[in-house]
Amino acid sequence: MKPFLEKIQAIIYSHSLQKIVIELGGDLLHSDYLRTTKTVKGTQLDHVDSRQAWEDAANFVKSIIEPAIKNSDVAELRAIGGNHDFDMQWAFVEMIRARYPQLSVFNPGSYRQAFTYGNVSIMMAHGDTAKAKLSQLFANEYPTEWSNSIWRETHWGHFHTETVKDDGGTIQRQFGTPKPADGYEIKNGYTMNQHVLKVLEYDVNGLSVEYTLKGK
Repeated sequence: MKPFLEKIQAIIYSHSLQKIVIELGGDLLHSDYLRTTKTVKGTQLDHVDSRQAWEDAANFVKSIIEPAIKNSDVAELRAIGGNHDFDMQWAFVEMIRARYPQLSVFNPGSYRQAFTYGNVSIMMAHGDTAKAKLSQLFANEYPTEWSNSIWRETHWGHFHTETVKDDGGTIQRQFGTPKPADGYEIKNGYTMNQHVLKVLEYDVNGLSVEYTLKGK
């Protein structure tokens, strides 16, 4: 993950930014348990060392947070829980809140949340629930953000494959993952996706730059 991190830092430091939003879309820690490796519903996963996962995640995220605080007027972290680690990630983000009082943290412990920048409005979800209704839910659950924007997007992950679709004026972004395939993905043939990260830059009226970060 180091090459991805270095490229994110380079983008942050390349020019002064008014606002940086760090999105944690769920499944950051893979497992919702400390001494065993299972999803929220108890599905058995390939084993990981949860203590090491916590330490690695903390080092990775802090290496984005600290330059974001230094090089923007406003730095935010917004988190949505995933089906693998809903409770564990919530606790992780509360640790981040305590560690960085300069950072605005939005960690509602919910399935969706929305935020705005100028005339841009974005709703986050993990993607494991209500995927087909996210654009409608956006308008219904966040009517103020929806009605006051001219550029709207929904962001989710979960499926590990990137897709972008214009759904009646709302840009739906399903993000992939840069991580190597695990045993489950290899077994089921989920190995053909591009391992990339995305950084999106907006002006007050919409998307202006899309960065595709590759590991090499």
